[in-house]
Amino acid sequence: MIPGVVIRAETPKDHRAITEVTVAAFKTLEVSRHTEQFIIDALRADKALALSLVAETGGRVIGHIAFSPVTLSGGTPSWYGLGPVSVLPGHQRRGIGAALIHEGLARLKAMKARGCCLVGHPGYYAKFGFKNPTGLSLPGVPPEVFFALSFDGRVPQGTVAFHKGFTAEGPRESPSPAKSGNSWRKPALFLAAAALALAMVARGWLALPHRQGPARRVSDAFVQLCQDRDYKNAHALTVKTGYVGGSLEDFVLKVQKENFDPSPIFQSTHPPQTNGNRLRRWLTGQDVNMARLTIEYTGGCLLGIHLLRTEEDRWAVYKFGCHAG
Repeated sequence: MIPGVVIRAETPKDHRAITEVTVAAFKTLEVSRHTEQFIIDALRADKALALSLVAETGGRVIGHIAFSPVTLSGGTPSWYGLGPVSVLPGHQRRGIGAALIHEGLARLKAMKARGCCLVGHPGYYAKFGFKNPTGLSLPGVPPEVFFALSFDGRVPQGTVAFHKGFTAEGPRESPSPAKSGNSWRKPALFLAAAALALAMVARGWLALPHRQGPARRVSDAFVQLCQDRDYKNAHALTVKTGYVGGSLEDFVLKVQKENFDPSPIFQSTHPPQTNGNRLRRWLTGQDVNMARLTIEYTGGCLLGIHLLRTEEDRWAVYKFGCHAG
């Protein structure tokens, strides 16, 4: 429990405050469509807001979390989706978001729910018991950011669809059949933003996503380094020789624009793992907390870098337009 903070079910008197909290929490997130408040209204209007909790202090609502039913392709009932979750900027980093999640999951269990799923931060949700499920997926969403938590120990197989209310774009909007038929095209962005809002340090997409660059080869050592997806042994990447300084964006620009093999500038060491599941890496002299760094690679050619910067909570996908040859 957080001293002075009470978590309780929402009441009709809280609706306006919930809207204000949600708008404020997502206001500066560039990955957000800034429609989260409309999503909550749409879920509530459709009686799909299965669980809605607020965090209150001194009679003021400072946080909110919503849970709504999801549909599984295999027909398994009683699964729910987490989100949106919001905390007023002035009260962030106090554990309020985590407290809302813990209380929400406890109440779902009391409701005889079978499980909960979400799209969110790989370095955040493990502490609540969420895992990347095997055999269960959300169409259009990378498996690294899709999480499920089974309350009965059984994770269903198949695909998940969130409620059509997640396509809402305005006040009390009723999503059209066309929108609901492709329900995860835009909701995926929303849930990713909702997860990032927990950390409240996101500053938007990295520069130059999907920018095309010339073809080039990179060393096998660099490929193996990037393909170490599990990171069972934490690596601290330290600058060794060659390119030094600048931001990660500068580093990627150099790879994109010049015949530059980044392999020689790194050496691998094995320090203790830091920050739980989050691994600290030093790239080009820049301190970056990273949970995922993977590449597309074929025929000795670098195709792209897929990067999640957990310290800044933002995704980057760099495409180099490479070809083998």
